[in-house]
Amino acid sequence: MNVLVVYTTQGGNTKRVAEDIAALLGADIERVVDRKKRSGFFNFLISGRDAIRKNLTDIEPSMKDPTIYDMVILGSPLWGFGSMTPAIRTYLTQYEGRIKRNAIFCTNWFSKQEKFFASFAELTGSRPIATLGLMAKELNRANFALYEEKVREFVEQLCEK
Repeated sequence: MNVLVVYTTQGGNTKRVAEDIAALLGADIERVVDRKKRSGFFNFLISGRDAIRKNLTDIEPSMKDPTIYDMVILGSPLWGFGSMTPAIRTYLTQYEGRIKRNAIFCTNWFSKQEKFFASFAELTGSRPIATLGLMAKELNRANFALYEEKVREFVEQLCEK
């Protein structure tokens, strides 16, 4: 199966998960880069507002064409009370209706994953074949076994379908 893992990250948690999933699947990987400055306190607030309002943003051009893959796995941190980042929203909008099969994962500080999964399905018009939500506390070294188990279960779901 030809798989692409696409992600955006601010602090590195989503990148780590994307790399682990890609390694387990032998998948290609691509980072979606937001050209808008998002670091710093005020930009953090503006970023949350952009996510809640479902704003699009300017992203760097994709190096890989997701339409040629059998499956695309998309990863995003949650911003603005469970909202998708503007970078992933923009990416999905650019390829609207052209990604064959998809799965999603998110990283977050608070448990608002259901809102994210629902907004993803609303935007793409399809249900993902698998979902994975990881809270920040599950990504620390003390919880490595739990993290590893959740990622492996996600990958197993993908391989079954």
